[in-house]
Amino acid sequence: MDHSPAREKLLHIISENPGIHFREIQRISGMAVGQTEYHLYQLEKSEQVVIRVDGKNRRYFIPDQGSIQERKIVLYLRNSKSASVIHELIRYDRVELNRLVKGRKTRQEKITNAINSMENDGIISRKIEDGYVKIFLVNRDSIIKILKKYRKGFIDTLEENLLSLLDES
Repeated sequence: MDHSPAREKLLHIISENPGIHFREIQRISGMAVGQTEYHLYQLEKSEQVVIRVDGKNRRYFIPDQGSIQERKIVLYLRNSKSASVIHELIRYDRVELNRLVKGRKTRQEKITNAINSMENDGIISRKIEDGYVKIFLVNRDSIIKILKKYRKGFIDTLEENLLSLLDES
């Protein structure tokens, strides 16, 4: 297996920032776009990285790093809509569905889709309490642990999510 310095650098970036997308990898590595594309392709071909599609983004992971469930959580934390739901649920434990699904119609649809997807993946659940549908994290502690474990890699994502929330206000 080829262990070129460029590929080692990319593997290190991906292991520190699971679920990172191409532009972030390219920016952090300082490599040219074509060089980054070439080395990521070689890493994928040799099965040293795996790719998951998240909307328009291709997100990169190290295959044996974390469980499949952990990778799913990371994908949701990297997506602004699902991350905003997760952050609310970390902050308030149980949140009324109506409180999460608000704003313009397109935002409501995206949040609803994110909630349904996370529920299907066992990240969140819903329960009727006091006549209201409430959403909660299935395993809040494991999500907090993932956020702490990869905190440096989530700084940019958290900043983007915060700015998008402020733009929506």
